[in-house]
Amino acid sequence: LISHILTDFYSPDIISDTPENRYYFSPSQIYYAPEGDTEAHLAYVRSLPLNETPEIFGLHANANLTAAISEATTLLRLALPLMPKETASASGPQAGGKEGGEEKEER
Repeated sequence: LISHILTDFYSPDIISDTPENRYYFSPSQIYYAPEGDTEAHLAYVRSLPLNETPEIFGLHANANLTAAISEATTLLRLALPLMPKETASASGPQAGGKEGGEEKEER
């Protein structure tokens, strides 16, 4: 997989003479190798979206969903052991209910 992704980024087609022949890294044509001086490169970087999509890595849009599901599953798996084993109920000792799982004896 990684070698296939790298063939898109390490290609002689990236170097173009004109903007018409520009090589795009993604189908949306957002990502490309800009031409010009340092200021032109900085302006291009500032114009990029703040949150990249999986498309920049050559992945399908569902890869984002898969990553979010995996992250949520991991978070819940880590949080589950932190939950208390027993919880207090409304019919606790003050409500005249069971204490420690046994009925109170009336004297």
